Amino acid sequence: MEKLSESFQMAPELQEIVRAALHDVMVLRPEDPIRYLATRLRDLNMDRKIREFPAETLERFRQQFDAADADASGYIGVDEFVNVSRLTSRHLEFFVTEEVLRQRFASIDTDGSGRINFDEFVRSQVCLLYTSPSPRDRG
Repeated sequence: MEKLSESFQMAPELQEIVRAALHDVMVLRPEDPIRYLATRLRDLNMDRKIREFPAETLERFRQQFDAADADASGYIGVDEFVNVSRLTSRHLEFFVTEEVLRQRFASIDTDGSGRINFDEFVRSQVCLLYTSPSPRDRG
């Protein structure tokens, strides 16, 4: 591993992410190690990004999550997600079909429980922040 990281001149924090992912592959021996490794690397990198967020940003995510959690269950169900997303899309003046919203819900619900917990919500928000074009890129 040391020679691999030296040849690519990875930053120390990335070396740790790669080391942890490779360790998991060796211990768990998944059926599709390449896919598992790619997913694990993405998750570990996401964890690193979340740890770097200021407390104020995480508090704002908590407020958004709590606002979407209409029944105060500690989870966002699919109907709550669809309702909040419709309000947001109306405010931003674009239309999204319920089918698309349900697909989006399923992509955020990574554990397949049928509901979004706070960690899944934060990951989705961080992913949006890192994949959305900046105002400068939008023209």
